[in-house]
Amino acid sequence: MLSFARILRCSADSSFHVVENGKIGVLKLTRMASRNAISPQMCKTISQAASVVSASGSDIRAMILTGDESCFSAGRDLKASLIHSPDEARIYLHNALTAVKDLLNSPIPIVVSIEKICLGLGLELALAGDIRICGTSTQFGFPEINLSLFPGCGGAVMLPALLGNVSLAQDWILTGRRIPADEAKQAAIVSRVVGDGQAFDESLRVAKDLARKNRELLIKTKHVVKFDFNNKVNSQWWSIAESLRKEVGTHPDHRMALEAFSRR
Repeated sequence: MLSFARILRCSADSSFHVVENGKIGVLKLTRMASRNAISPQMCKTISQAASVVSASGSDIRAMILTGDESCFSAGRDLKASLIHSPDEARIYLHNALTAVKDLLNSPIPIVVSIEKICLGLGLELALAGDIRICGTSTQFGFPEINLSLFPGCGGAVMLPALLGNVSLAQDWILTGRRIPADEAKQAAIVSRVVGDGQAFDESLRVAKDLARKNRELLIKTKHVVKFDFNNKVNSQWWSIAESLRKEVGTHPDHRMALEAFSRR
């Protein structure tokens, strides 16, 4: 395994490596003590990894985004958010938005390996990928409504576009309920459900299959297949969502919800 630490600053939060003779990038979230709550450094590493795999001189044909067998990501780092200054909060939101957009706009196919928990910002990162594979016990959801927020890093834009069903998207987002793997599969949010603990192995099999294909062909094919979806989510729709997210993020109700969460 070839480490890309010389290109990316790997940390206790995340790491990026290239395997299969330089044709597959593996980005692993490793902040397990916090259930992979997304830190500012993780956002930066995600953006850097997307840049590396997308570079014109790269031979990488696919990237896997993964956590471990116990958790993909619980989402935003709520405890850190409680002590952020207004400037720090703005920077965090900007970095998170950038990470999601960088994954979304990567020309290289991104396979997302998901186990157990995929919530909030974690789900937004997963939706920005291309092929999502999860274990049978995985639960998805956007709990932001319970924190006086809405999914502001693309989730409120990507979910209805992916579902093709505004009513179902509103059901998920407005209630904040947990979505089991079988419902996510039925709604086509994930393409494959495998046994618990097997999502990464299946994702690696998919990535190896992609790695045998011509890189330029993969890029062109992905561009054609996602053309309509990308036009929808990269439109004014996203800008409106960003603007409204900043408004609700500074409302006193959100602060109160964060404080209540910290006392649990």
